[in-house]
Order: sequence, then structure tokens, then C-alpha cells
Amino acid sequence: LLLPLALFSCYASGHFLQTEDMNRIYQTDIQAVKSFHPQRLWNRSKDCQTEFAWNGVRAAFDGRADVYTGDLFLYGNSQDMNQFNPKVFLEKFHPDYASIDKNDAMLPYAEEHKEIFDKVYDGEHIILFRIK
Repeated sequence: LLLPLALFSCYASGHFLQTEDMNRIYQTDIQAVKSFHPQRLWNRSKDCQTEFAWNGVRAAFDGRADVYTGDLFLYGNSQDMNQFNPKVFLEKFHPDYASIDKNDAMLPYAEEHKEIFDKVYDGEHIILFRIK
């Protein structure tokens, strides 16, 4: 009885349709990321978290990282990069790739630090960097 109610609730609120639309919108980016076979993906794409998982791309770190680790995790232009040192995160967790939204406050940092971030894919919504 609970499962049908939960499914109906999600459908009625539009969550099913929204998820399907996000999956379709990001499909090209998701397939591109998947083709690199990331093992420890740092997913900073706030709109692709579930869609990556549905398409077989496991993110080792995503927007909920701060809940599990206590470390500050930022994304979006509203955040101040002065509060976050990506080098500390990289040294602590050793991701092999980073998926970054095109409107993420971290994008300029990644593009300026080519000694760390190697741009391997520039998609419509996200940029994928191989972390050296």
C-alpha cells in the first residue's frame, strides 16, 4: 500500500516527469562522461546526480559530500570560493575526474589550474576534467 502511494505522490507532484526530462536533457553529457570510465568521479553537477546513477555512472563524491564528511562542498555562483580549497579536497579524496556545471563557481578555478585539471570534454551543460 505504501509503495503505490509513494509512486502516485511522486507522479502527481511532477517528480517523475522532471526526472525523465533531466535524463533526456543531459543524455549526451552523461554518455560522454560514461565513455571515460571514471572510477572516482567528483560530480559537482547539481542537476545530474540521479541521472548519472541511472545511467551507470557512479559518482564517488557529489552534492551530499558535506553531509557525510563534514567538509564544505560548494556549487553554484552564489558560493564564495574563498571558503573552499579544492587542493585540500583533491589530496584528501583523490578523485580521478571532476564533472563541473558550466555555471559552477569552481569552473574558473579548474580552468586556471591546468596543472591539476585536464579538460577532456566540454559539453552543453557540463565540463569533464581528468584530475592529474
